[in-house]
Amino acid sequence: MKFNLKHGGSNSEIARRQEMVEKILWSETKVAEVLREGGLNSETSDLGDALDVLIRFLELPRTLGAYDISPDKIPALAKNSLEDFWAKTNPVPLADAAQVEEILEAVK
Repeated sequence: MKFNLKHGGSNSEIARRQEMVEKILWSETKVAEVLREGGLNSETSDLGDALDVLIRFLELPRTLGAYDISPDKIPALAKNSLEDFWAKTNPVPLADAAQVEEILEAVK
């Protein structure tokens, strides 16, 4: 989410869609409670922040380290990820390993 927002532009269709999903999350009473307890404010957070809090709340793994993937594997993972069909469906198309590395660096 953070990558797409950064590279898709704050006034883009990507930003609009992310804001829409974030508003839906905040409209759910229990979800909003979890987000506030996670230190978020609906006026200053974005969808990436909200999903981070929710993933932590659910105690789901959110880093490469949780899967014992060391940082030295990031270049190979990034290169191999470009072979995956889904890389091309990202809102900001992933065409270069450096783009994927940026995402993976954020979750190491």
